[in-house]
Amino acid sequence: MNLNCLLRGLFSLVGILVVLMMMNVPVHAATNDAGFHDAEMAAHDYIMDKQAAYGCSMVQMSDEELSEVTAAGFSSFTLTGGVARAFFNIEARTFAEIDSLKMGYYQTDPLNPATLGWDQDWTGVSLGSATEDLILRGVYIEASFSSIDDDAARQLESLRVGTPSMTGPIRATFNSFSGHIENPTDGVLVDGRRLNLGTRTIYSTDSEFYMQLSRAGGQAGWWFYWDNATITP
Repeated sequence: MNLNCLLRGLFSLVGILVVLMMMNVPVHAATNDAGFHDAEMAAHDYIMDKQAAYGCSMVQMSDEELSEVTAAGFSSFTLTGGVARAFFNIEARTFAEIDSLKMGYYQTDPLNPATLGWDQDWTGVSLGSATEDLILRGVYIEASFSSIDDDAARQLESLRVGTPSMTGPIRATFNSFSGHIENPTDGVLVDGRRLNLGTRTIYSTDSEFYMQLSRAGGQAGWWFYWDNATITP
């Protein structure tokens, strides 16, 4: 798989990340009540609106005020052993339904040149459910390079987007699945490339999860990984 193929896959990677980070609960000011919903949200400018009923207000800050604001802990960036990593300390929740998710179709399959098809071919996809959100606590992006200190020889080998903690269900008909799923009790449940799993629910419990796009090796192409999940019909 060449670098151009890897880069084209980034568009799919960004799309999936956006879906996972969609928030299905609107943001509310000055309340921790999960059942509170502002029926007139669309009618308010929340930057300028004074919310006297809650003893607080949201107002536009001046450039001088903004320049005095400092914060820490939202993000971190590291470069270790040829792996550049950006971590964002955010929580995202979603319930999203997707008719079809397809990733990784190559004119020449790098691992099996005689076979064409999709690394990931999922239909009837639900990220979360009507009764339970899919929750991500923390999001990271990693880029792995070979010969990172050599300008002439440096190559981008893989990209990874994931979370150290995902909880909730992902359900789909997995016509083609490339990835690894395990849990501490039962061990490895799935490990392989372009497997037909049928219609299943993968339920994560505080599981590390990532999507990986690699240019070569045994996990070339698109690969999904869970380290604490169960699979049910």
